[in-house]
Amino acid sequence: MPDPDTPVPWRLRSDLEIEPAERFQLQAWTIKDHLRLSYFRVEAEELAFLKLLDGRRPLSAVASDLERQFPGSTFSTINLRMFLNSAISGSLLRSTQPGFGSRLAAVARQQQSAATFRRLFSILTHRFRGVDPSGVLKWLHETIGWVYQTWFLRLCMAVILAAVMMVVPRLEQLKTELPQMTELAAGGHIPLLLVAIIVVKVLHEIGHGLTCHHFGGECHELGILVVGFLPLLYCDVSDSWLQQDRHRRIFVASAGIAVELILAATCGILWAISNPGPLHALFLNIFLVCSLNTLLINGNPLMRYDGYYVASDLLRIPNLSSESRGCAGAWFDRVVLGIPRLAGKQRSVAADIGLTGFAVASSVYRILMVATLLFVMQQLLRPFGMELIAGLLSATVLLGFLVSLMQGVRRRFADVGHSLPGRLRALGGVSVLAMLVIGLLWVPFPHYVSAPFTLEPGTAVPIYVTVPGHAEPLVSLGDQIEAGTAIARLHNAELDLLTARTAGDMRLAETRIAGLRSRRAAVPASATALPAAVKAAAATRARLDTLTEKSSHLTIRSPVSGIVLSAREIPRPGWKDRNQGAWFGNPLDHANGTVWVEEQTLLCWVGQYTQLRATCLVAQQDVEFVLDQAEAELVFRSVASRPRSGHVVHIHLTPEVAVSRELVTTRQIPTIDPRSGIPAETLYSVQVQLNPMESEPQPPLYATGSARIQCPPMSLAERIWRLICHTFAFRL
Repeated sequence: MPDPDTPVPWRLRSDLEIEPAERFQLQAWTIKDHLRLSYFRVEAEELAFLKLLDGRRPLSAVASDLERQFPGSTFSTINLRMFLNSAISGSLLRSTQPGFGSRLAAVARQQQSAATFRRLFSILTHRFRGVDPSGVLKWLHETIGWVYQTWFLRLCMAVILAAVMMVVPRLEQLKTELPQMTELAAGGHIPLLLVAIIVVKVLHEIGHGLTCHHFGGECHELGILVVGFLPLLYCDVSDSWLQQDRHRRIFVASAGIAVELILAATCGILWAISNPGPLHALFLNIFLVCSLNTLLINGNPLMRYDGYYVASDLLRIPNLSSESRGCAGAWFDRVVLGIPRLAGKQRSVAADIGLTGFAVASSVYRILMVATLLFVMQQLLRPFGMELIAGLLSATVLLGFLVSLMQGVRRRFADVGHSLPGRLRALGGVSVLAMLVIGLLWVPFPHYVSAPFTLEPGTAVPIYVTVPGHAEPLVSLGDQIEAGTAIARLHNAELDLLTARTAGDMRLAETRIAGLRSRRAAVPASATALPAAVKAAAATRARLDTLTEKSSHLTIRSPVSGIVLSAREIPRPGWKDRNQGAWFGNPLDHANGTVWVEEQTLLCWVGQYTQLRATCLVAQQDVEFVLDQAEAELVFRSVASRPRSGHVVHIHLTPEVAVSRELVTTRQIPTIDPRSGIPAETLYSVQVQLNPMESEPQPPLYATGSARIQCPPMSLAERIWRLICHTFAFRL
């Protein structure tokens, strides 16, 4: 480490613009670099340190002057040298000695290479510079500057309040319509949804830039920010940092959130007053996109977006992220490595705990966001057999994390020093921490398998039509009937005519036999013709018995007692497929009247509600964890707010070759061909029986939903290993 009595050959650049960060307060200052269009926030002590650098004075003398300017504060040369390095890296200083240009260029190239390397291992954000929107913002402010008038802001608040009052009472309707948003996934609606999202994001960024311009700031960069593989616009409003009124800075940072909230409120009102259809679903999508984006990303202080800067100004901690990481690092140094805390900023214990918690929470949230994005990408690519892309991205992110971790460990051990006791203390702390982490990885946690399902008749008795005819329903769906009850009566005029004609033929045959028998003594030929007539009569009798048997089946009776359950409804035919006499729905629907049903048509089911089964389609990689009698939670799409419990009663050992029409229609399972229902991946059927609940209404037959099946506990290490194995399609 250089001698603290050696002169520091650096001084503050004279072309920097330095303004107080807060009006009438001098605790923090904002430094603007007009050459790089970059901004820095420093505290009063740090600015005083930069101004004391004259290129000739050593760090020890600078520290002494600082202690005289700020009585009660202690400044160590280690902390001052660290801040000096940061100021040099930020190009706030210029060298007073020749020969530093080449060294600075080498450092810049090294930093650029490191930044490129970090971008290669980051999938969360990438920034691409765009255009200068200053002219557009100036024109917009001259045109619609009235949006900052008090009356308009009050109108926006009224719209948001009205949306809350209209949407909250319709929460059940919203939950019910959430699955129906997949209607927009159809080819004709995707461009409309994409255009709507792009418009929302453009308005969001214009809100930032226009507000910054309204308060006298400059905005020279409007580019593209890739967040989790999604290209979004961004507007650089860093010039708002020069604002001495922190309320104005908060307004600039929260302008995009306000725009999205107003859009969400407007679309929420339009959704509440519109009829079902594509636009109705589009309003709901925009409402959810704006709301969730504000809650999870832009308005979330755990990520460095709008909510982060609002929280930073509210807490009066300009560099909240770096301050919290530094505080967390200090705790790690003291507890794990045994490094004593260096003299510096003095905070209360509560402030230290809060900043440390913020650093941990933001890190965990970012990791969860990255993991969620990778998982979603893998699920989207799985039907196309391109999971390897998601696997490569996962490996890239993991490699970047390991490289960053190794660099951090190396820097931390360099701070420990060369003393043997210090290194042993640090090694012991790291070992204990590693054992705790490994133990946490092997602790079993509850494990669940999710799968879409269809509620089917299960073990109920199917009632088929054995003779074609016009069906006249004698009972209604849901009726409780006894064994032998007539369910429907079929009318077949052709069968009735043929039966009557055969009966007439039978009577003629019997009359002929009687005549031959009466004449056989007088007429020998009658005796000879009698055997043939008897044989013909027997054949006619057999035909008549067959027809009579068929006629007896025209009245369809239930073989068991139970409830009349609906068969799958026949879909409404299209205009091209429609023919005379075609019908749709259910044959026992009285609205259809008497409909013609062919032989082997499923008329209905007869059974009890306890016999119903939820047929869950479980992916191949998950079915191995499902056990017989395992508990399951079933959430029906029609009643999402009231989940039902059940247990596994049967696991099929052969893959399913087709998906039910209901799951294909609702797009809960990707298929190769929607018409045939062939699944895009290997699925196994798992039968789940619902537990009886007297207070809850019975869900309709063939209703769909999502099942959550409880499996044996699994540790995090096992989950990670399974994810790696299934992603790269190999096992060791």
